[in-house]
Amino acid sequence: MNRKFRLITASALCVLFSLMPALFASVSALTVTTSVNLSNNTSNASYPNVQNVGNNVYVAWSQGSQGIWFRMSSNGGSSFGTAIRISSSGGTTQFPLIVALGADVYVTWAQTLSGVLQIYFAASTTSGASFGTAKVVDNTPTVGDITPVLAAAGNDVYVAYDCNGSSCVVSSTNNGGTFGTPFKFATGPEPQLAASGTDAYAVADSFSRTAMPVAVTQNNGVSWKILKISGGSGSEPWISASGSNVLVAWETKGTTSIVGYATSTNSGTSFSSAATLSKTTPDAWAPMTGISGNTEYIAYRTNPGSSASQEYAAVSTNSGKTFSTPVAIGIAGHDNSWPVTIPTSGSTAFVAWYVRTGSSSSSPWEAVAVETTNSGSSWSSPVVLGSSLGESDVATQAISANGGTLFAVWTNTVSGGNNQVFFTTGS
Repeated sequence: MNRKFRLITASALCVLFSLMPALFASVSALTVTTSVNLSNNTSNASYPNVQNVGNNVYVAWSQGSQGIWFRMSSNGGSSFGTAIRISSSGGTTQFPLIVALGADVYVTWAQTLSGVLQIYFAASTTSGASFGTAKVVDNTPTVGDITPVLAAAGNDVYVAYDCNGSSCVVSSTNNGGTFGTPFKFATGPEPQLAASGTDAYAVADSFSRTAMPVAVTQNNGVSWKILKISGGSGSEPWISASGSNVLVAWETKGTTSIVGYATSTNSGTSFSSAATLSKTTPDAWAPMTGISGNTEYIAYRTNPGSSASQEYAAVSTNSGKTFSTPVAIGIAGHDNSWPVTIPTSGSTAFVAWYVRTGSSSSSPWEAVAVETTNSGSSWSSPVVLGSSLGESDVATQAISANGGTLFAVWTNTVSGGNNQVFFTTGS
């Protein structure tokens, strides 16, 4: 959902503060630092992603035909090293995603090669100080591959992507040194991945009206099997895994969408039948999942595109056997966008999304986030992540966390009209 950037003058910003105390003046347990411009150049930057291992923080973004760029911080985002280009020259780049484990940092993205989009991968074994040569993970596409996703556990790396309108996954058991043959696991697009131990899981849009397919490997990606979630069917699924616990959620679309989910407690050997999370909050869309041990989270939006929109979160503390009644965590009276990744650590979790600052469909978006420190029993009030307004695309935000510290990136326009990548921390 791309939207044109809009700049707001200081006087207009004061008006927004005075007219919208619910958005800007609410007291919150979550506070953020002053945001910094990480891309900080004359090029147009987009699609930022952030991940971390402890206080090592990694950020990647696209500058279109100028490639995929990367910066790292070894002090929790207090300062960053020089930006480096990790993509090969040529073509146009988009959608970088990062996974980091120990000293290993993996990045995947889409890039045109001879006019056709293909999926690239690059790895660092030095905590992001340097990267190996970027490589294509699938050398056999006949048309463009897009929207890559990434998961890893131990030495195992998995990349899934939209392959000719279906969904494929490739696996590596040597830290991305080589990848195996692509496995087509779904006839729909929009794949998602999760990995834990020797197990990995992949889901994608399901056009079946009877079952949601889940691809499962329990041997490091050497082989995959397809399981069916009885009664599950929908689009834009998300999946999370922790130990032997797996959580899948999806939307049904249609006239009035609902959010469905299913869980596994035996590493994907079997899944529960589909259940409905949003019976009391109809017109529910775009679920996002997070998991930490036996605690599982689902966040989603309702009534998109209207002032009746709201952001909700529900939590299970018993490995998905039961979920709490969804609670509103968004800004009432404003259009709340879909949530982004839910980073978790013990009883702490964060949810971030965009919210329109006004009631008009042309009002700019602002990135916001909330935190729970008690496994979803209560949530902080939403806090604005940046100090300026005018995000152009609600898909260009990402968050990660180190315990109770949030790391967030998003795009804003700057003087001259270029989009730039901004970063902040919160606690």
